[in-house]
Amino acid sequence: RQFDFVYAAVGSHPDAADEVNEEVLEEYRKLCKLNPKIRAIGEIGLDYHYDFSPREKQKEVFAAQLELANELDLPVIIHDREAHADTLELVKKYRPKGIIHCFSGSAETAKDFPNTKEKAFVKIV
Repeated sequence: RQFDFVYAAVGSHPDAADEVNEEVLEEYRKLCKLNPKIRAIGEIGLDYHYDFSPREKQKEVFAAQLELANELDLPVIIHDREAHADTLELVKKYRPKGIIHCFSGSAETAKDFPNTKEKAFVKIV
């Protein structure tokens, strides 16, 4: 709030998926509704490189945060490290708007992510 030009995102990185529960998600919901400077849900996603949290828990938390982003009509900032198939499956299911911040896949794999006129997700540069 101190700087007019600074905005925020809230969310749980996949490494911290074990720490996420309904109370955490409700806190994110409240923060987003109360603070107009929160403009995205992120950095959220899946990280199968380090596996600091179990993969099933990562997927559960990622899905819950995608649902929250859609509910609040906020874009997402996605982390996808060595988890392309599962990330793509969830992105296709929830169809969020947003960006992929961390992506360890190929340009060909990136092209599989959905794009619509309203929700362009991946731009290959």
